[in-house]
Amino acid sequence: MTIPWKQILIGAGAVFAVILLSVAGFLAWLVHDLPSEKRLAAYEPPITTRVHAGDGALIGEFAEENRVFVPYSDIPEHVVNAFLSAEDRNFFEHGGLDLMAFARAQITNVGRAINGRRLHGASTITQQVAGNMLLNRDYSVTRKVKEAVMAMRVEKTFSKEKILELYLNQIELGDRSFGVAAAALNYFNKPLAEVTLAEAALLAGLPKGPTKWNPKRNPDLAMQRRNLILDLMADNKKLYVVGVDGARVDIPLDKAKAEPIRTVNRFSGSEFAAVGYFTEEIRRLVTQKPDNFLPDDLIAELKSESRKRGPGGRRRTEEEGINDWFNTAGLSIRSTLDTRLQLIARRSLRAGLEDYDRRHGYRGTLGKVSLGTSWQEALRGIKVPADLDQWEKAVVLGVAKSRVEIGLASGAKGQLRAQDVEWAGKTYKRPEDTKKRGLAEGDAVLVQALDKKGQYALKQLPVANGALVALDPHTGRVFAMVGGYSFAQSSFNRATQARRQPGSTFKPFVYAAALDKGFTPASLILDAPVIDCQPGAPCYQPQNYTKDFYGFATMRLGLEQSRNAMTVRLAQEIGLEPVRDMARNLGVVEEMPLFLSAALGSIEATPLAVTAAYASFVNGGKRIEPGFVDRIQDRRGRSIYRRDLRECSGCTESWNAGARAPRLPDDRKQALDPVTAFQIGYMLEGAVTRGTGKIIAALNRPLAGKTGTTDDYRSAWFVGFSPDLVVGVYVGFDDNHTLGDRETGGRAAAPVFKDFMGSALANQPPRPFRTPSGVKFVSIDARTGQLPGPDSRDVISEAFRFGSEPSVFDPAGGIWNYGVTGGDEDQPSAILAPGEAVAEKPPAKPADLGGVY
Repeated sequence: MTIPWKQILIGAGAVFAVILLSVAGFLAWLVHDLPSEKRLAAYEPPITTRVHAGDGALIGEFAEENRVFVPYSDIPEHVVNAFLSAEDRNFFEHGGLDLMAFARAQITNVGRAINGRRLHGASTITQQVAGNMLLNRDYSVTRKVKEAVMAMRVEKTFSKEKILELYLNQIELGDRSFGVAAAALNYFNKPLAEVTLAEAALLAGLPKGPTKWNPKRNPDLAMQRRNLILDLMADNKKLYVVGVDGARVDIPLDKAKAEPIRTVNRFSGSEFAAVGYFTEEIRRLVTQKPDNFLPDDLIAELKSESRKRGPGGRRRTEEEGINDWFNTAGLSIRSTLDTRLQLIARRSLRAGLEDYDRRHGYRGTLGKVSLGTSWQEALRGIKVPADLDQWEKAVVLGVAKSRVEIGLASGAKGQLRAQDVEWAGKTYKRPEDTKKRGLAEGDAVLVQALDKKGQYALKQLPVANGALVALDPHTGRVFAMVGGYSFAQSSFNRATQARRQPGSTFKPFVYAAALDKGFTPASLILDAPVIDCQPGAPCYQPQNYTKDFYGFATMRLGLEQSRNAMTVRLAQEIGLEPVRDMARNLGVVEEMPLFLSAALGSIEATPLAVTAAYASFVNGGKRIEPGFVDRIQDRRGRSIYRRDLRECSGCTESWNAGARAPRLPDDRKQALDPVTAFQIGYMLEGAVTRGTGKIIAALNRPLAGKTGTTDDYRSAWFVGFSPDLVVGVYVGFDDNHTLGDRETGGRAAAPVFKDFMGSALANQPPRPFRTPSGVKFVSIDARTGQLPGPDSRDVISEAFRFGSEPSVFDPAGGIWNYGVTGGDEDQPSAILAPGEAVAEKPPAKPADLGGVY
């Protein structure tokens, strides 16, 4: 029988063709979704967005992958050599695939597969760029095929140097580091250019095991791995560095191996712990209000990208899309933060909250720890916020009367102060809290070391919270902001997100509206009961804090002593519309209900808004917009946002001694009459020297401010200023329950302001407040508001709008004589401030206001 070879060959050819076509089709399907060469050429790696303080110091980073991009030309040669020796010694010889290395790896993989260990892929650097950076990270046959195809495309698209640049900026190196520059910062806190040969070898050893060889976690293993890379570099004759002058310096192998590993915890300092609320506010502003910071074309592009489906097929919101972009865009954000003031702000607010908390007793321990052999491990397992600075967890080991011995997780032992032991035994002041107090063995507590002799102070996390914001009253640049006691415990920013009743800190806006209506600081207002009854509502009858009434008193006294009845009567007489307009013009609120209680601060506002509004009292009545960002640059250094867009004519010209400096145009809105602004500020100086904020007077420098306390002591405020710094402090509970009896703004908030201002202005000479034109200082009787007479006991210098000052003493009246009846208009000027003249024409007397004069 004849064998039909022809038919067999035809059939075999057909089968082979089908197989070939199937394989080709499979490969085509496999790589159909890979990026094209054009898309590869446009590829930009995600880069960390970095936030800097006003002085340029790095204060925060936002990233999905913490990366600092460095161009190939700026990567030190010994860093490149270390990675080539460790990862791909033939990189400059192959075309993307190293078949010999691949074959060696497969032989090794036989044994690894038998032992159930992870297989080696022998990927070249090009394959790692293609696979690890541009594809998913599963380890499968199909992925290796895609990786190989992608590697050849990468080699066709980029130069070898560009591929190395992508690799060295992309590779994961542990400790939240992606790329060699980020790793140099996170491990050594130094720029890449300063990395030593041994440090470069350490970094080069990390790609295959970022966790296993992490020098912070496993220093011994990291040392072994580093020395192995140094041996490989020696084999390749690459043990050298290139100096700044271009000269090659050979490094002996034994010297490189002898270098100890020194790592740092880069973001562990107090300056980083202090800025959490500030940097998060910047992120929130840019991502939630991009129209205020980003160009229109970029916003449109980001919104379009946001509509694409994310993981799982879910469409992202625009905010999510912009936030993802923010974390990968490589922005450089220059903030307004002053690092010195920020540290002072955090310390002052924390101290004030701790003082308040301590006044109300010890609430109890962190929990119980069994005092067996593993108590130290159990103590480490108790969770507390990470930003408690010098506080440590401890366990009570023994109690004997007022002596309490404690042990720390480190094994150290010590004793609590006797006064802290006594404090822990007192009952908390809230009546609903009946828990028995006192410390017992096994109690886990927070402590702070006082000395090296084993003395410790007992601590507890405050339950009340608060905020402090400090800004430039002339520009609105926010120098410092702390939104709570612990950002690690709660990221809710009480400076910008908490809307609370400002209480009496709102009163200056009422008095400012009255001054604009013709009143003066010496106008007499009746301090007596006020009852306001409206149809369908209960009658409103405000009370003074002291439960008494002064009768007729000057407007100054009403503000200094924070008299509620006087303030409501004044608002009743001028009408609530001017008060609303004043608060709206200064940015306190967008709308205000026309109820008399609003005059006492029953409206809601953020501490930032109230503090910014107070800036107008010191800057001549200009409205300022508080700002946290001065400039934003993209990854290429191009400015995409500048806060100050004013043109400076002459700023680029050469300057000669004696020449007048260029002047920038003032584009701030005039929201308040300059004289009115000064008068309010001058009266608030009195509130500090004689009134509810007199605790501040101990600083002995020109300062002004106002306390605020809401009903049932739910919130305590102090907002005040120096000539060039305005500061607001708020203290309260997040659930808005009472702070406790007599916890006023003067007691709970003013000490925080005092502590902050005392440190912030230390070593600065006292500066007086600037007086605008149109102000006339006249000596008056502080009680009557008249010119001083023979029986005047308290004479002060008052600031009047020119032409509104009293001109004649009326011994019988108790109110001013404007020269209409009796008196001598040419009365000697000795009764006025030195050098001041009597008004040529007496001002009109305010209309009869039913008890307000």
